[in-house]
Amino acid sequence: MKIKKVFMSCALAASALGAAAAMAVPASTAGGLGNDFTSVTKFGAWGNPVVEGLYGDHISVAALGGGSWAKFHVEVFGGEAGYTNSFTFGSQTYTHTGGNDLKSTPVKEWDVVSLGGGLLDFKFKVLQNGGVFTNGANPLNVGSAANFFTSFGVDDSLRAPDLLLDGGTLAAGKYVWLFLDDGGGKPSDNDYDDLIVRITYVPEPATLGLLGLGLIGVGALRRRKTG
Repeated sequence: MKIKKVFMSCALAASALGAAAAMAVPASTAGGLGNDFTSVTKFGAWGNPVVEGLYGDHISVAALGGGSWAKFHVEVFGGEAGYTNSFTFGSQTYTHTGGNDLKSTPVKEWDVVSLGGGLLDFKFKVLQNGGVFTNGANPLNVGSAANFFTSFGVDDSLRAPDLLLDGGTLAAGKYVWLFLDDGGGKPSDNDYDDLIVRITYVPEPATLGLLGLGLIGVGALRRRKTG
């Protein structure tokens, strides 16, 4: 299904959300898409398979609610492509060798711990044309350049993409969907289902924070005794 260019510019979306989003999106544009994945999964069953989101976006740790230490859960839902494509985040890689293995449930999952904040350190690779592009170097939807479309979710219970189609394109949230378009020839097929990934921020357990405070207390007590 061809991309539907809709809604407002990213500049308006970013200003509406405010600086707290901490998202690097100077070159992004808002839009909507529908593809085989949104049509055959539960998202399409809601009667609205078009997803609202951003082209050319770059995902920061802060945009998903993380800080200098953050844990993320990665889920890959397969792809529908003629090319071999891969997604790498942390020490794990998922490779889709072509064909259609789109699923409504993840085909692979793993966790990543990110230190230092900034942009999430993930990348897509398109084997046939040697294209490797990292988060932070995501092209806009132009020509046959491989790129990914992003959609932050608004329903925490279902963790679905943004299906509201209200013009309020989100630039931050607790989870984000990545829809890859591998280029698909000239012109690009623009279906954005060549590889589909969801990244969810996993909040730090309260017990971990308490453990840290306890270790600080033990250290202070030890210094007092030795002093």
